[in-house]
Amino acid sequence: MHPYLGKFIPQLVEWFLARFFRPKDVILDPFMGSGTTLVQANEMNMQAIGVEISPFNCLIARVKTAKYYIAKACFEILDIEKGTALFSNALLGSASNDLSLFPEERGGFCRKSWQH
Repeated sequence: MHPYLGKFIPQLVEWFLARFFRPKDVILDPFMGSGTTLVQANEMNMQAIGVEISPFNCLIARVKTAKYYIAKACFEILDIEKGTALFSNALLGSASNDLSLFPEERGGFCRKSWQH
């Protein structure tokens, strides 16, 4: 996402967490950086708390650890795709919809599973 220079590779963090902690343990990362330890702890069923002074690093960590709703994201991407295709077709004077990002999903999973 971003070339943050001080970050650890996830495999290194995972190795240390697996060696010294167990699932359900609470991990405190007092110099959270971009949040790699938080992500790895979450993947390993551990609780993680991060502290960081840099607002930019906090933003990166929030994006990496937020909960995302895949069906909603898919629905929104298809909606953007449709609008982009309509705009492009208007500019080009074409009726083609060949700009599909997820052709297999059109009318399928995304549209049926997003209820909100």
